[in-house]
Amino acid sequence: MQNPTIKIGRNQISGIVSIDNEASSSLIERSSREGLEENGSFRRLQSLILSLLSEVVEPRRRAFRLKAGIEERQPASFQDIYHGVQLGWSKLLLAKLPDADRAAAQALVTQESDRLTAYLKRLEERQAQLEAKVTLGLIVGEVMHQGNTPLSFLETETARLARWWPHLLSGAAEFEDDRVEVPRILNGMGASSGKLRSLFNALSPLSGARRGNPLAFDPVTVIAQTQYLF
Repeated sequence: MQNPTIKIGRNQISGIVSIDNEASSSLIERSSREGLEENGSFRRLQSLILSLLSEVVEPRRRAFRLKAGIEERQPASFQDIYHGVQLGWSKLLLAKLPDADRAAAQALVTQESDRLTAYLKRLEERQAQLEAKVTLGLIVGEVMHQGNTPLSFLETETARLARWWPHLLSGAAEFEDDRVEVPRILNGMGASSGKLRSLFNALSPLSGARRGNPLAFDPVTVIAQTQYLF
């Protein structure tokens, strides 16, 4: 389970098994012509094929993968890479050197290992910066998506009110339909403002501003805000 490539799979096998007739092989074809009857001879054939795969085919396949360098696992994290650049294998080589050369060789290996470690740390910092930028980009995209609708409503209805305001309070009968619309517009503005406020509140922990004094919080609310945002 930890290494799915350790065993050969059905999609990696193509072959033919030739068998003798029923009289000599005792392998009896089913009446439906779909396979063989599961008698002792059939089970022996299964055992022979499994032995062939496990003792001949699979060792050849694994030897090929090792030789081709495709059996090695890729490092999962920078910590795995750090462990690799410690050059632990160098101890075996250093042990074979003459005593007079061993100290200088050890110093050179240590210097190279330190250089690689410093380079990897810079790469790790760069990766963290890129991941932060990617996350920021996703958040900005979500803000644009969630905030565009209420913002468009506010822009549209504000423009309507700006056109109507000179005659809204005039009491003229011809403007009655416009006056009836005002409560609906105001309710919509309040709802849109609430949506934008909820969005900004959800983003506020990411702003980097000072948090102030510690406050009690409700985890259910935090979960709901996270679901809303993501």
